[in-house]
Amino acid sequence: PEPHCCLGGVSCCRVNKRRFVAMATTDLKGLLSLPQTTSVNLTKRGYEAVVLTSVNTAVRKLNVNDNALTSFGTLHTYAPNLSYLSASRNALTRAGIRDVHRLRKLVTLILSLNKIEKIPKSFSKMSNLQALILNGNNITKLPAGLAIPTLSALVLSKNAIRTVPATTLAGLPSLTKLSLSHNSLTEFPDVSRNRALRELRLNGNEITAVPAPVSYTHLR
Repeated sequence: PEPHCCLGGVSCCRVNKRRFVAMATTDLKGLLSLPQTTSVNLTKRGYEAVVLTSVNTAVRKLNVNDNALTSFGTLHTYAPNLSYLSASRNALTRAGIRDVHRLRKLVTLILSLNKIEKIPKSFSKMSNLQALILNGNNITKLPAGLAIPTLSALVLSKNAIRTVPATTLAGLPSLTKLSLSHNSLTEFPDVSRNRALRELRLNGNEITAVPAPVSYTHLR
């Protein structure tokens, strides 16, 4: 008998010495190409997958909000010069964003209102990232040891975060804005070493005590 295997989105694939046959279970609507312009807006197109087939070095800004994406596929291979990526209101999870750090030139990454439950530690490899927007996801904790020296804005409001490891914030020395509003925090995060921090939002949590202000005089 001929061997069989299962692939994502494939009901049956038959492999023998001469051929490979695959039958799709559903007709996914995929993002197949990007126009050769610097800014591309593809909101509300119903895209479920990124299946680019040719390299586009022109595009710098990509907006794919309000689609049904579960991952970015090989976007990093076919749009290597992206500096701005917005993918709010999709169906992205931690697994679906684990390779986004391969977009080496990203400066702004907006992933609001998805299903992300954890921030991948691989984000520490994003050496140019300045703004990371993750509000309205399912994040419960932040990874210890996250280090993004260039990051200046981190928005994590409306998640389910209970604690913020001091080692996480220590790895973000350029942070000027941190939003943790509407989470499940019970303790004030230790931002004493974040000397560049100017804006800290903590409303909508369950914090019962605020530390002595001597260590937080840099905040406005």
